[in-house]
Amino acid sequence: MESQKNKKLIDLSLEDKKQIKADYMLDPVTRYLASIDSMKFQVGDILNKQYKAYNVHSEVDHWITEYVSESCKIPAKYVYVYENEQGVGYLKRLKADGKGTTDRMFSMSSVNLKYTRFVVDEEYAEHTLLAPDIEYDYAAAYKNNKSKHRRAMKSNKDSLFGVHDRSELIALLSAYKIGDEIYMTHEWNPGVINTYEVVAIDLKNPVRLTLKRNTPYGPTDEKLDEEALINSTKFSKSKPLKADDL
Repeated sequence: MESQKNKKLIDLSLEDKKQIKADYMLDPVTRYLASIDSMKFQVGDILNKQYKAYNVHSEVDHWITEYVSESCKIPAKYVYVYENEQGVGYLKRLKADGKGTTDRMFSMSSVNLKYTRFVVDEEYAEHTLLAPDIEYDYAAAYKNNKSKHRRAMKSNKDSLFGVHDRSELIALLSAYKIGDEIYMTHEWNPGVINTYEVVAIDLKNPVRLTLKRNTPYGPTDEKLDEEALINSTKFSKSKPLKADDL
């Protein structure tokens, strides 16, 4: 039978419960211990870093993979280099050029695991599964990924075209209907071709286009007028390629 002797002494007040919740949110030791089972890897594993994206329109967690850079959409890679006697792992980031690791090492306990996580790199996992006796060559894999990324970017760039006046714009938009996908890039972010859904097309003077784009943070609306569509926008007739598509 459970002892009732000190029950009043150990009853948690509302303030006690608030402190426990705050520790779970803010105290790094408590946070790490709560997530330690999901942060266990083998020394030598290649990992990707992901950030949680909050989407007010969805109850499902969305995680965004960290890339080498905004212009190079290749997942940044980390290697699990050490695990101490307490089971805390240490990581180093692999250099983007495929030549070893950076000098800085950091522990899993220093990462806010509520908003950040590490997962085994898919390419590394596939290699380990298919060729377990052959060491994974990160430098060769990086060169291959970089080559595919450049080819994809060139193909996307070559597919772009603009319109020069109102009549060309109307002719182009007349081929679309509500719900169609349209592929566009803007001069303020020329390296990125986004996929949009057509929400509304107004071919009156001036022409207006209303679009929706799904992102990990939820859908975003974008309204473009005739001037922006002619002077600041490029279109693509095909869906933008990714390195993984090649």
